[in-house]
Amino acid sequence: MIDLSQSLYSSHSADMQSHNKIKTNQKVNTQVIMMNIKSLEQMERIVKRNKALSWDGWDVIQSYPNPTAWSQKNGAFVKGKWYSQKRFKINSNGWDIPDKLVR
Repeated sequence: MIDLSQSLYSSHSADMQSHNKIKTNQKVNTQVIMMNIKSLEQMERIVKRNKALSWDGWDVIQSYPNPTAWSQKNGAFVKGKWYSQKRFKINSNGWDIPDKLVR
């Protein structure tokens, strides 16, 4: 008598392993590329074009809605909603911001 359940299980297990490898490979390539913005005028244009960005003095703030931000260190309550925020401080070379924010 042939036991088909074992061969079906082996086939399914191999499929799941290859699926997991694909998922893992996708996550490996999530490197953030930073851009250095040296000009105040250029940074002002970037902030003006991106509604997720704002100014706090010389710092640029990126805000995105997050209902659990109330419990986070970088959480801020703005106009009745909770946001997570990232702060990009100016340094001696300008601002270093992720390239995806430059529009």
